[in-house]
Formats: sequence, structure tokens, C-alpha cells
Amino acid sequence: MLLNKKKRAIVFTNLLLSLISICCHAQTPFISCPSTFSDGRKVYKLYNVNLYDGPICKKASLVPEIKNNKQIWIFDKLMDPTLVCLYDGTSSYIVFDVKGANYCEKTKSPVKAYCMP
Repeated sequence: MLLNKKKRAIVFTNLLLSLISICCHAQTPFISCPSTFSDGRKVYKLYNVNLYDGPICKKASLVPEIKNNKQIWIFDKLMDPTLVCLYDGTSSYIVFDVKGANYCEKTKSPVKAYCMP
């Protein structure tokens, strides 16, 4: 009898941990801009992001919505968004193809940017 209670507790705990893991996984960013960038000589801080529909060379810049001091970009399934992470003090940047993301978000202080599936 004691063994059955122990087995039930183990099964219940495993089920609970699986559910928590699924919920936490859903909140994990798809892509995020690194907070710093290094060119081997100096470290630069993230200061802004741009989002484009398609490659950046087409210059199809997307305009964000402002909600709760955050910039938010919401995509439809036909879009092919590109996230560009810009760093203060350098002309270098990091580009991510974020196709499959539903939205991206940028916060002000500290500057953080990420896209969610």
C-alpha cells in the first residue's frame, strides 16, 4: 500500500514538472539580441534594433507599436522578418532572420530585444 502511494507521488511529480517545463518553454525567446558586441578590441552595448520585412537591403522597415514603454512588432504568416541589432559606438551590427516569429519586442532600460515564436 505504501509503495502505491509512493509511485503515485512520483508519477504526479513527474507530470507536474513536465507541465511546468512546457509552460516555461513557451516563454523562451526564439531569438534575442546579445546585450554586447565585441570586435576583439572593444565591447559595445546594444542601443537599438530595427526590424525589416525581408532582407535589409530592400529597406522595408517595420514600424513598431508602443505599449507599456516597449516597442512591439507583430507579424503575420506572410512576412519574412529580419531583426537588426545595433551597438553604440560602432557601425557593426548583427542580423537575424526571424521567420517563424509571431512578434518581437524591445525594452528601453536596459535595452533588450527578442522575438517570440
